[in-house]
Amino acid sequence: MSVLSAIQKNATLRVRNVTGRFVILEHNHPSLHWDFLLETGPKAATWRLAQCPQPGLSIDAERIADHRLFYLDYEGPVSRGRGEVQRRYQGEWMGDLKAPPVQIELTGCDDFRFAQLAESTDGAATWTFLA
Repeated sequence: MSVLSAIQKNATLRVRNVTGRFVILEHNHPSLHWDFLLETGPKAATWRLAQCPQPGLSIDAERIADHRLFYLDYEGPVSRGRGEVQRRYQGEWMGDLKAPPVQIELTGCDDFRFAQLAESTDGAATWTFLA
């Protein structure tokens, strides 16, 4: 079994009944990056991605402040001159953000179906998106 299929099988087995909406926004401020938001209640857990997600690509990620749920549906200028956001992907997610390694299932997106978060002891993080 390939590493990719093993991750996909494991992700399928570990998915819990925690669900919410997700969005990946292209954001051009302060430099070009992508914001990955997962609805987790009254706020959205958010990571700044260094690259646009592609299947099989591990992307450096920085956990940033939770965002308002407003951004799950928003495109356009960001207040106080903080650039603009454009929605690249959206849908729903299911999984457990508290049980490492974090593996979630994404629906509503044709390009990838799973995402896995890897965090190191020094605080570095990567998200890998899988078809």
